[in-house]
Amino acid sequence: MEAKVSVIIPAYNAERFIRRSVESVRAQSFTDWEIVIVDDGSTDATAQIADSLAASDPRINVVHKTPNAGLAEARRTGHVHAHGQYHFHLDADDTLPPDALEFLTLKADENDLDFVISGACRIHGNKSKQINQRPWEGVVSDKEKMLSLIFDYRFGFLRGTCFSRGELWKKYDFFPVKDRILPCEDFLMSTAVINRCDRIGVYNHPTYNYFRTEGSLSSVKPYSSQEGLKTLMRSLEDILASTPHYHAVKPMFNDFVLSLVTFEINKTTPDPWIDEITHYDVSKSSLKIKVCRFLMRHERLRKPLVLLHDYVRRLQGE
Repeated sequence: MEAKVSVIIPAYNAERFIRRSVESVRAQSFTDWEIVIVDDGSTDATAQIADSLAASDPRINVVHKTPNAGLAEARRTGHVHAHGQYHFHLDADDTLPPDALEFLTLKADENDLDFVISGACRIHGNKSKQINQRPWEGVVSDKEKMLSLIFDYRFGFLRGTCFSRGELWKKYDFFPVKDRILPCEDFLMSTAVINRCDRIGVYNHPTYNYFRTEGSLSSVKPYSSQEGLKTLMRSLEDILASTPHYHAVKPMFNDFVLSLVTFEINKTTPDPWIDEITHYDVSKSSLKIKVCRFLMRHERLRKPLVLLHDYVRRLQGE
C-alpha cells in the first residue's frame, strides 16, 4: 500500500498504550497515511492488539519480530516496510495532535523540505507543557547552520518529530550498528539524517505529544554513565568528521558536550575523557559554558549544581 506519510511505531510490551497511539493517527485531519507497527518480540498482548487494529483498518500493517532486538532495529525494520513519500516516527506510548500530519506535510510540500523540525507537548499526568519553542522559524539550506542547530539547546536536541523524506531512509542507514545500544538514539539518528539533507524546516507548532510514562525509554535518564555519554558523543563526532564543516562546528560541539557533562554526569570518578572536555579552550564561548567548565573542574561545586538541576527538572515535571 502506498501512502503520502508512513507512520512507524516500534512497540515492545506496549499493551497499555499501543491502541491510544494508533487511534491518534486514525483521528488525523490528514488521511493519506499508513501505519507500520513493528512488534519487537513483545511478551504481553501487544501483538494481539496490533493485529486486531490492522484487521479493522487496511492502512495499518503489522510486522512481528522475534526475539526482541531493540528500538533502533525495530525502526530500521519499519522503514524497510514503509512506502510513504515521508516517514514519521511515533513511539507506542505517545500520540499525535489531530492536525500533526496535515501541518508537517503542508510545510514539507510547500518548501521542498527533506526534514521538518517542529514543537511538542510534554504530558505528565494531568499536566501538559509545550516544549521545543525555538527563537525563530523558517527554512535552512546552509549545511553548516543545519549542523549547528543540533548543538543548540534552544532547539531541544531536535526533539519533536523526525518527519523526513522516505527516500533518505531507503538510500542510507542512519542507525547505530546492530550490536551497539546507545543512549539517546533519536538524537544520534536525527544528526545523521540532517547530515544528508539539503533543506530543513524549523517550526514551533506542536505536532507530537510526549507522555511521561514510568519505565518507558523516555523516562529513563539517558546519560546514566560516563561510558554511555562518551559512546554517544564519539558517534556524533564521527558523523561530523565526515563533513567538510567539521572544524566550523567543532567548537559548538565541544560546548554542547561540556554542558551535558556538567548537568547529566553525577560522578566523581576521574576519567581522562572528562578531563579533556573540561580543559578545552572556552575563551570564545558563552558565560554559561565558562561557568559550566569552572564548576566541572571543582568537584565540591559540581555535585550541588547537578542536584539543583535535577530538583528544578522535577519541579517542572520533566
